[in-house]
Amino acid sequence: MSGEPGAPGADDPPPQRRLSRRTSGLDGRYWRLWGAVASSNLGDGLVSLALPWLASLLTRDALAIAGVALASRLPWLVFSLQAGVLTDRFDRRRLMVVANSLRAVIATGLSVAILLDAASLPLLYVAAFGLGMCEVVFDNTSQALLPSLVARERLERANGNLMGAQMVIADFVARPFAGALVGVALSLPFAIDAPPPPSPPRSSPRSRVATEPHSPSPTPGPGCAHRSGRASRGCGGTGCSGSWPWHSRP
Repeated sequence: MSGEPGAPGADDPPPQRRLSRRTSGLDGRYWRLWGAVASSNLGDGLVSLALPWLASLLTRDALAIAGVALASRLPWLVFSLQAGVLTDRFDRRRLMVVANSLRAVIATGLSVAILLDAASLPLLYVAAFGLGMCEVVFDNTSQALLPSLVARERLERANGNLMGAQMVIADFVARPFAGALVGVALSLPFAIDAPPPPSPPRSSPRSRVATEPHSPSPTPGPGCAHRSGRASRGCGGTGCSGSWPWHSRP
């Protein structure tokens, strides 16, 4: 029987204990970040379905409709490395706030254009690319901010909770919800995406790097232009004594 020792499932903890183990040691600052990421990915999932749907009402050209979806994902291909450099160079909380503010402006403008019957394919391409850029900056920065909010021994669990929220909310919650919203009014998914998510927490000096023994900062070697973004992406080779991702500020 399942209650006997050694039986399958006999040693599994109850759901309440599993939930407690996954959330123990994660303070309010972490859950503020989790809430910001969850609400941001809800908006991402809503517009990822609504944009191609709107394009299908403006044209019957399948290539033009696919171009809208491509424009929303293209920033991940062309801007991910640059977003990483921005994350390393600037205050991460401020970057997340700026990204969300820009996304709110784009979503609000698109909602107004739909209500005024002024939406067009070029506008959709620009809006899709802009929303994708904001998504890249926000998601990269939220991952980089996490180690400064969580103790090293809880980092794996905290990151798992964060990634799980991203995938479940964006793919399994937001898209079916967007289909229902589009049936009511085409502007609703963009109107819901317009309000900025909760503000992310401020980081603390504690980080994964800070828990390790102190080591000197990397010293640029000959031929290493460590200050430029392009050089930073390749830094850490023979021309530099340290690799910049491990010495990034929180």
